[in-house]
Parts: sequence; C-alpha cells; structure tokens
Amino acid sequence: ADRRDEQARRRDTAARLASQVEGLRSALAASREEVDRLEVARAEAVARSAKARSDFQSLEAGVGGLSAGEQDLDAEHTAAQEAVERARADLDAAVERERRLERERAAASSRVEALTLALGRPDATATLLADPAHASALRGTLASSLVIEPGAQTAVAATLGEVADAAVAVDVAHAADLLAGAASAQLGRAVLLVADGPDARPQPTLPSAAWPQLPSGLRYLVETVSSPPALHDPLREVLGPAVAVSDLAQARALVDELSDIVAVTPDGTILARHVGVGGPAGGSRVEIQAEIEQARERGSQADRDLEEARFARVGLAARLEEATHRLDMALSALHDSDAELAAVAERLGHLGHDMRSAEAESDRLAASAEALRRRIADETERLAALEAQTEAAQEAVAEALLPPTAGDDSEPDRL
Repeated sequence: ADRRDEQARRRDTAARLASQVEGLRSALAASREEVDRLEVARAEAVARSAKARSDFQSLEAGVGGLSAGEQDLDAEHTAAQEAVERARADLDAAVERERRLERERAAASSRVEALTLALGRPDATATLLADPAHASALRGTLASSLVIEPGAQTAVAATLGEVADAAVAVDVAHAADLLAGAASAQLGRAVLLVADGPDARPQPTLPSAAWPQLPSGLRYLVETVSSPPALHDPLREVLGPAVAVSDLAQARALVDELSDIVAVTPDGTILARHVGVGGPAGGSRVEIQAEIEQARERGSQADRDLEEARFARVGLAARLEEATHRLDMALSALHDSDAELAAVAERLGHLGHDMRSAEAESDRLAASAEALRRRIADETERLAALEAQTEAAQEAVAEALLPPTAGDDSEPDRL
C-alpha cells in the first residue's frame, strides 16, 4: 500500500509540473506574438511620425514671408491693444476714485450726523434752548455763532471753559430770568453768554486796546474768532488777553516777558503767571461745532471732487470706446492679411500634433516591447527550470513503476 501511495504521489507531482510547463510555454508563445505585434505597431508609428515630419517641413518651407504691410499691421494692432489697455486702466482708476469719493462723502455725512447728535446732548443749557417758550430770549448756541480759524478751536474752547457750551442770551434781563427758571426747575447748571446788541453776520473780533502790545508774529486768541459784533465785547471779556502760542516753550517765554497775559497752545494747554492748565480736553460745543464744520467742508469737497471725477469718467469712457474701435479695425485688417496663412497654420498644427503623437506612441510601444522581452527572458529561465523539474519527476515515476528487487523491502526514494 505504501508503494502504491508513493507511485500515485509521484504521478501527481509529474502531472502538475507538466501542466505548469505547458501553461508557461503557452504564455511565452503569446508574449512573443505580442512582441511581434508591438514591433509592427511601432514601425507603423515611426512611419507616421516620419511622414508627418516630412509633410510639416515641406509645408513650413513653402510658407514665404508675410504679405506686404504685414509687419505694419502687427505694429498697429499692438499699439491699438496697448491704447485699449491704458484707456481701460485709466477708466478703472477713475471709477475707483469715484467710489472712494462717494465713501468719503458718506463718511463726512455720517460724521456730521453723529456730531450733531453729540452737540444736542441733554443738559440745562440744551433744555433751555429746546423750550419754544425761550425762543425770543435766546439766539442759539455760542458755538453756532462763532467761526474759528482751523487749528485754534481747541485753544479757544479751553480758554472759554464752560462758556464754550453756553447759549447766547439777548440781554442781561432775559439771562437772569432764564437762570432763575433753570434753578427753579432743577435743570442743573446752565451757561449763558449775554449779547451786547442785535444779531448780525460774524465779523473778525479785535483785541482790546488796553491789552499789552505783543511781540511780532503773535496774536491774541480772540483774533482767531469771527462772531456777530454783539458778541465781540463778551468774547473779549471771557477770553481776556489770551495769546495763541505754538508750544509750551513759547508760552513760558511770553509769560516771563508779559506777566498780565495768558498763553494758550494749540492743544489747549494754558499757562499764566499764577495758573497752568493742561491735559486732555475736548468735547465742548465749540470744538464739536468746529468738527461739524470741518466734516461739512470735507463733504462739500468730496461733492466737488466727485463731480469732477464723474466728468472725467465720461471722457475716459469715450476714449476707451474710441481705442476699442481702433483695435477692432486693426484686428479686422490683420485677419484679412492672415486669411491666406490660416489654412497653412492649421495644417501645420495638425501635422505637429500628428508627429508628436506618433513619436509618443512609438516610444510607448518600444518601452512596452522592451519590458515584455525582459519578462520573456525571465519566463524562459523559469521554463527551463520547470522543464528540468518535470523531467526529474517523470523519471521518478518510471522508477517507481519498476518491480522491487528480491529481498529489497525498502521504500522507494522520495522526490
């Protein structure tokens, strides 16, 4: 039984190896056929590439120079295109400037609204101004009656102190009645500046003749303010001999020279012989009113600039239209000149594509064939080894079929 089992095992091994050999031989035959097919296909691709290259070179050589005036047409087209680009860039810049000015105008308008709300903040003075019953006794806020030179607003407001938030009363009698009413109604602290005459348009305010003569280049602070003549004396009284100076060093030198004056810097720092006041200030009605006027001026300037920008934009749009027409004409002429070359250029493009495509296909097929040859070489070696194993297995089967020698009970050799 053991001998028969061994014979069966050897037959199975030999049969399996023989099957593998046949399969590998079939695969190698198919691979060799595929290599032949790839070589044929590659030869066809090389032929197509050579044909396309020859046709391309012949067609390229047959294209002469450009027709007469072609270079001038190219130059005109380039110049027209550059003109369009410049015109478009200028128009875009004008549109952007217009938008920026619109934003500036809107910002100025918003600033005026916000400052106007701040100007109407509730206090005793504002309450008196808002009461229609006091319309005949008051002429509005002091801030609305003053025109202050740019840069002097903070100095004037600091020198005025709480009077900067005052309302203007028509006379002393009405002022006394208003203050009494505010106290009776517990409105808080009201501030009034009493006018000295009828209302009128603002005029420059002159310093008092009794004040000291100032060094050259300096002015009294009151000279930076224009107001109705009825407020000139009240302002001279409230502001006093305050002098506008550039900084504290100049303030100190002036106070040392003229002990009766008060020096005020642009940021509202006050220096006198016996008093000094400095630090952050702001928020008075005089300063808010000045900011309102500045915001309004910015808005008005933005309006003027916006009108100018819109006018410029219209001109630039017309310029772009003209440049675009010139470009269209140049392009049309160039197309007419290039009509005779269009078919040639298209054909050259196709031939170039065919040539590159055929070359790429040839390279791909050559690579595939080479890879397949390497695989065939490997498989051939494997086939030789497998054939050797199969031959050995078949010999082992034949040996196992021989009758055993008398007296030999040993097992057949195993593979």
